[in-house]
Amino acid sequence: MKLWVPIVGKPEPVDERLIRLANSIGIETEWLQLQQGGLPPALPIADASIAVNPSVWSRIAAPTAAADWLRASGAQLLVYAVHPQPYASELIKSMSSGHISGVTGMPDPSLGYTVASQSGEVCGPYAGVAFAPANSASDCVLTLSGRSAARPLISAGGGPLFAELAADKSRMFFIASAEVTDLNAQAGDRWATEFFSGLIPYVMALRAIFGDSCWKPVAQHAAIVVDDPLLRPRYGFLDFEQLLRMAREHNFHAVLAFIPYNFSRIADSTVQIFRENRDHLSLCFHGNDHTAAEFASPAASLLHTILQTAERRIEKLTASTGLICDRVMVFPQGRFSDEAMSALRDRNFDAAVNTVTRPYGTAVDLSIGELTLPAIVRYGGFPLFLRRSSVNTQMPETAFCLFFGRPVFIVEHHDRFERPQPLLDAVHRINSLAPGIKWSPLSTATAGAQLSRTRPDGSLEIRAWARTAHVTHSAPGLQRCVVEWPLPEADSTVIQVVRDGLDPVAFMADSTAVRVSLDLAAGETARLSVVHRNAVMPHVARSLRYSARVFIRRRMSETRDNLLSRNPTILNAAKSVQRRLRIK
Repeated sequence: MKLWVPIVGKPEPVDERLIRLANSIGIETEWLQLQQGGLPPALPIADASIAVNPSVWSRIAAPTAAADWLRASGAQLLVYAVHPQPYASELIKSMSSGHISGVTGMPDPSLGYTVASQSGEVCGPYAGVAFAPANSASDCVLTLSGRSAARPLISAGGGPLFAELAADKSRMFFIASAEVTDLNAQAGDRWATEFFSGLIPYVMALRAIFGDSCWKPVAQHAAIVVDDPLLRPRYGFLDFEQLLRMAREHNFHAVLAFIPYNFSRIADSTVQIFRENRDHLSLCFHGNDHTAAEFASPAASLLHTILQTAERRIEKLTASTGLICDRVMVFPQGRFSDEAMSALRDRNFDAAVNTVTRPYGTAVDLSIGELTLPAIVRYGGFPLFLRRSSVNTQMPETAFCLFFGRPVFIVEHHDRFERPQPLLDAVHRINSLAPGIKWSPLSTATAGAQLSRTRPDGSLEIRAWARTAHVTHSAPGLQRCVVEWPLPEADSTVIQVVRDGLDPVAFMADSTAVRVSLDLAAGETARLSVVHRNAVMPHVARSLRYSARVFIRRRMSETRDNLLSRNPTILNAAKSVQRRLRIK
């Protein structure tokens, strides 16, 4: 099925933005050039969908004639870019056979947006979510008749913004917003709510119309990442036995972002807790020495030396304890460089997880389109997954992540466990929005962050972001799967793709993606990993002075967290001293 977008002459900007949005979720689109003052005899193709911009149709035919032609087409209809003007009201009234009587201004923007609670089949994880305020500058509302068969899906300011109507021959969706979000625009800081009405209802409607032929999330994953603690029974306000009890009681998985420097500073009892409770506790890399901005360096040789050291330390930890540390990097202080992302790629880490979205010291602004993907890949072609604190993991932000296939990652430090209720509240919000969500280690969550769609030939196309992807076929019969890893530009570092860590499989690579085709039987899972050429770099020796400063910094940080954190006055003085000892 194809989305046809009618135009008269040149397309309007809002039509171009709709085309871009539809293409981004894998929908085939085409302009339908119409003549001013005349209707075509019929739609040029069967089994189609038509985007209806009232501004365009006002130049083609009277509203009743346009509505008759659209209903007779048998196409699925999406009415958008709606203004509270007479033509739009008459067109919508005629198309809906009076079930929607017109379009008016928003009653009360302070009432915000409310997504219908029983709308999960269309609205997905947004079902039941409400937040304020609504955007009265671009949004209006639909007026429903007394016995309307139209189904309100999202209300704005007290009236229906987004509604569905089942007709005899087609399904109609109406979005009472004048805007379609420009995916190329800068996202800013309030991305989950600021452009909600110009983005989310459109994706909902298009997914409902096109079904499995457009990109949709494969699974939902979440994890809580706790930065810095040692593998000892207690670190600051964090007690690992208490953490395990909370994880079991409230159904979550906690990841210790472990500093490799501390590989030998462990307690057997804590190691045993992690070893016996892998469903609830796991490890990932948190830098190497955890010095100030150690991964913000642009020096490739230094970065490779840091990573080699971190890997050797974790190998020793695994050899002595049996604990596995996921090859996912959480950057100390959130600071990283473009070169650090390339180094992680070359050393075949799976992904990075961070709170900050841009390299240290740069003014990079992400586009809205980049935030509608599971991960950011503009830095060295290496996937960067985002995380937020529990207090910033509210319903709209969580729904946004789940809606677009992004894992929900929460970041905390030991001090959150002095009063853990905000964290538990965030867990409850996540579990209420997605009761079947998989709380997982970071390697599992990033490997499962995928989008999929069904091709016309029946094969399944899967788009993965992390270096390793877990691909599962659960339906009956044999399934051809095409797995691809998107690339921002040609990547000459890919040397092979292996299955289950051992067996090389045939792959193709071009300037857009790395692709693998395979057949999976019912219930079969394949673990596919892209292997990059490990760049040979000279080792950078670290001085005794550097080692001494690392030692002092780590002990001061631990003293701060374990002892001084309970006395704010002394803690502030200690932080001042630590800043003077900051390692460059």
